[in-house]
Amino acid sequence: MTNFTQKLRLPQRVDVSSLTPEKLAGLSVAQIEKLPLRLNTVGITVADAFTVEKGDADRVVFRTSDDGVEYIGAGIASGEIIVEGNAGIYAGRAMKGGTVRINGNAGDYAGAGKSGGFLEITGNAGDFVGAGLPGQTAGSSGGALVVRGNVGQRFGERLRRGVVIALGDAGPNCAARAIAGTIWVRGQVGDTPAQALKRATLLLEKAPPSLPTYLDCGVHELGILRVLLPSLDRLAGTNIAKTASGRAHRHMGCIGVDGRGEVLVLA
Repeated sequence: MTNFTQKLRLPQRVDVSSLTPEKLAGLSVAQIEKLPLRLNTVGITVADAFTVEKGDADRVVFRTSDDGVEYIGAGIASGEIIVEGNAGIYAGRAMKGGTVRINGNAGDYAGAGKSGGFLEITGNAGDFVGAGLPGQTAGSSGGALVVRGNVGQRFGERLRRGVVIALGDAGPNCAARAIAGTIWVRGQVGDTPAQALKRATLLLEKAPPSLPTYLDCGVHELGILRVLLPSLDRLAGTNIAKTASGRAHRHMGCIGVDGRGEVLVLA
């Protein structure tokens, strides 16, 4: 593995999007240390911010990272990045493949605009996780994202495809304008969930706030849950499939758009 150990808390935020496995392949330690980084508007090199230990380029580890280190794993297409600490904004931004594991918290826009790969955050994450990037008409379009703690507002907003999971609570406007895909929240969701949701599924285990633009379809035995829940367990390392009854309270909507989305609350 190739280790980047942060030398000290940085006075400003630093963009490390250039430090992905495919971009480091074939480079020596000396070459990596000379790579330019952007510290807000100031140019620095890798050696100014990190101590580098070169190993297998397919596995990159950031040690003692804090929330000033931004864009970790942005655009990654292959290999694995592990963060031993916190990550700043845009971790896993526009991922195409590979794996990013953050053993700590992550900032806003984690996994935003991703089209593939697997992003795991063991702590909490900020706003717009798994959502779209500013200016995009659609959000994440593939792969999977798991947050083991809480997430902020607009989790999974405009999701286009794939799976996003929060094992804690989610803030307001969860799954807003989601186009397709699956959003699973094990904890409580905040106000106005699934607003203007189109064809996506918001899966909950706790009753949400009122859903005025949804039709209450009652409790049903849903065969799809026997397929969906084991798949979610494999991604999140949970065992909900063993304890769930296969029944869910189904709400269809949002009638403010085309009404083909659904909010499922496990019964």
